[in-house]
Amino acid sequence: MLKRNQTSQSLLLNSRRGEQILPLNQKRLSPDAAATLCDIKLDDEGSTRRTLGLLPMPQSRYGHEITETDTLRLQTLLLSIESKKISCCLRVFSESTKSRSAMLIYRGRLIGCVYGRRGEEQRFGKQAFNQIMDDLVSQGNLLDTYKLTDELALAAAALFHGGLNQVFNGAPASEIYPKCARMVANNKRTGCIVCRDNGEGAISITYLFEGAIIGVYSFSEGWQTPTQTAALNTIDQVGGAELWLAVLPIETEAAESLTESLTGLDFTPNTHGSK
Repeated sequence: MLKRNQTSQSLLLNSRRGEQILPLNQKRLSPDAAATLCDIKLDDEGSTRRTLGLLPMPQSRYGHEITETDTLRLQTLLLSIESKKISCCLRVFSESTKSRSAMLIYRGRLIGCVYGRRGEEQRFGKQAFNQIMDDLVSQGNLLDTYKLTDELALAAAALFHGGLNQVFNGAPASEIYPKCARMVANNKRTGCIVCRDNGEGAISITYLFEGAIIGVYSFSEGWQTPTQTAALNTIDQVGGAELWLAVLPIETEAAESLTESLTGLDFTPNTHGSK
């Protein structure tokens, strides 16, 4: 659980510590080498309209572990993540199918996934998971993995389980944001506040855990100081900004009930159905 005197910056730093996600003898690509093969958006700069772009990024581009699916030992990877209860994000990029997808993993279990292909609607849940597995066992694709803190993974999971709902009361977004953040804080909820431009592209996202701001990410400038002031600065840069809120529907202690096994070998029950 998040200690109240623990800063959000340290939470982000902690997500980069410890053992690596990919197997030790797995061939890896440097971020620069991967960029020559595919635009995997290591910094994800600029506004985004897709759920994939709203998932948290590492604090540094060098927090990524990248490999080609040609040499990937997929079952070993998934078993390792599940057995070690790692919270992380796995993003898959396919140039041949023009698809981009991601799996959000909380303590070694799948808590959300999204699959997108150019010209098609995004897919979620089991349909997305099956498509991602197909891409992971196909040659010529790239896998980008990076660790997340448990708290950040749960905040992002609200995008899949809480749904994005527009916050509107006729006032400018800069006036609405403090009230929205205060409501989340008073109720000690976990989730995200997304700032969008009037073209519906996301400009920034605030991640909250049990009411506390643990991360503010600008799609033009990267991670900011995790404060309400930093979030308001991103809003002030956009005319006609809109706010959208996603809140995890249950208490964080029960979050595992929203998850599924990555391998089928972990039989912890999911009481909320497949996501």
